[in-house]
Amino acid sequence: MAKEGANKSQEGMRTCPACRTPIPIAATRCRHCGYNVEHYLGGFQKITQEQLAVGQSQQIPGRDLSKAAASGELEPAYGRDTETEQVSRLIFESRGRSILVVGGSGSGKSQFVRGVALAAYRRSKRTGEPCTIIEFNFSCLQSKTVQIMDNVEYLLSLQRESPVLILFDAITPILDADPSERSAAGVLAKSLAEGTLHCLGTLNTSDFERLLRKKPALLPHFETVRLGPLSESVTLEILKRRRETLEKRYGISIADEALQAAIALTGRHIPRRELPGIAIDVLDHACRPYKNWIASKKNIPAAWLDDHTMKHLGTEVGVHDVKRVLAEELQVVIEDIEAEEVWRKRLEERLKQVVVGQDAAIEQFAEAATRMRLHFSESRLLSGFTLFGGPRGTGKVLLARMFTKQLLGSIEDLAVFDMGQYSQEDAAAKLFGCDTEVNGNFEMGDLTGAVRDRSRAVIVFDGIERAHSSVLDMLLLILSTGSLKDRYGHDLSLRKCVLIMTLNCPAPPLSESHTPSSLRALLASRMRPEVVDQIQAFVPFRALNSEDARAIIRRLLERFCRELKPLEIRLRIREMAYEHLIQHGVYPEFGVEKLPEILYELVIQPVRALVKSKRLTASSVLEVRAASGKISVHLLTQQDAE
Repeated sequence: MAKEGANKSQEGMRTCPACRTPIPIAATRCRHCGYNVEHYLGGFQKITQEQLAVGQSQQIPGRDLSKAAASGELEPAYGRDTETEQVSRLIFESRGRSILVVGGSGSGKSQFVRGVALAAYRRSKRTGEPCTIIEFNFSCLQSKTVQIMDNVEYLLSLQRESPVLILFDAITPILDADPSERSAAGVLAKSLAEGTLHCLGTLNTSDFERLLRKKPALLPHFETVRLGPLSESVTLEILKRRRETLEKRYGISIADEALQAAIALTGRHIPRRELPGIAIDVLDHACRPYKNWIASKKNIPAAWLDDHTMKHLGTEVGVHDVKRVLAEELQVVIEDIEAEEVWRKRLEERLKQVVVGQDAAIEQFAEAATRMRLHFSESRLLSGFTLFGGPRGTGKVLLARMFTKQLLGSIEDLAVFDMGQYSQEDAAAKLFGCDTEVNGNFEMGDLTGAVRDRSRAVIVFDGIERAHSSVLDMLLLILSTGSLKDRYGHDLSLRKCVLIMTLNCPAPPLSESHTPSSLRALLASRMRPEVVDQIQAFVPFRALNSEDARAIIRRLLERFCRELKPLEIRLRIREMAYEHLIQHGVYPEFGVEKLPEILYELVIQPVRALVKSKRLTASSVLEVRAASGKISVHLLTQQDAE
């Protein structure tokens, strides 16, 4: 009864755009925050049983976006010209096919489909081709005041009578429904499967991937268009366009630095939501509390602070306000966020000094590592779980090693497990240990022994594609519990451990590296989706080229030359020697993995042998040459050295 009363109390209500509290549908001013609300436009009106019975079906149970476009209520989808043209073309050229717009949370799917409706209206007006798009709120089908099936039948009749395209923003309930069920969602799902309902729907990427696994036969009925996150530059233009609306709504001014911080900090600390949505939300939340805050600080009633008064007070939203919202969202103090920015920049600089050719991967990982460090002391399952993916021999383990040194101060807290050693059926027992006797003894798992005496650690599963499926099953158990049992049945907490998986996979055709989304899709085809969903960051590594190999040789030789400096011995290397080392140290299947070993064998070891032979004196100059397919080290005379 209480629930029914709550439902009734919400009828005839809408949400205030300023404070997000329910207000009467006819209200023009919010009684909670005093915001002047726009007049209700009549969207999403429900058709009653009586209207259907007497044939008064002209009142559409939804919002006619074509009429909204004609009256100037719709805006184009900024930064989505290519996708808008693609969907608009599908609407007119692929009649009879439904269209699915897939994108991550915050990618702007709702704004995009309204922009598509505007583009379709303009094309229809220009060419004379009829096209009406009705945005239908799924809650209209769940109303307790009308007959649900009558609404569904009316919805289907719209398309039988005229060329109407139905828009379902967030179509997930329909796609999840069982077509055999006698429910609104079930009837619509059956109509989609039979091809009698043609619609335009939006769907989150995670729901799309789940439906691909659960209902692979349903999605081929749709033409799929994917929306990626907008770039930071496009998002900045969108925020500049929205700034005037926010300033007018809250009676404040917004600094340019706040717009830039909303983009940079949200992308770094809240990666699961995409631009521009997350930046817009954070900026809105940064502006929202100012009126009440000023009222309490100045001891003035909030009702007195109209837009003119707020502007007169010179209130400006800046970077600090954006950081305050993020601190509330992440449940940390604002000083931690400011300190992590300094730590992230320092981490990037130091990793780039060691790892060659992977600047983009380092920047992506540094952002993920900042979030890990921010939550390192919290009571959570794991501090971080990351995937490094790319060709073999591109620096994935080296990056993990240097990150461990920066995070924990020593590489002694790094544990690297070659998954090639755990490819057999008994691999899980070997890695994780077991609680039963094997050959009369209790086995201590390799991972159990590595974390037993460490309160904090970085654990690397190198080459996860070679691991046995039983290892992946046990890994899922660790991810879900955040702990591991030793041979005595005691729980070993992994709460302060960072897990890194490396996936060796060739770069895609016509590209130097994968993208985070392509890495996710590749891993999903090899592992259980529950494991993939736990990964917090997908970091692609690009294939290294000959210039990268040359830079690696220089860095290794610079490190070796520091050994020779106290002896006043100099080392030179000729161009042909570089070519020889690259030719013999870089392989397509191993990358630069063998390069340090080749350099040590052909250059460093012979130089050390010369030093030990005591044939060298102070100020000696050694030169590395390549001739007849061989590397040789020569002691130069004083005249040649000059």
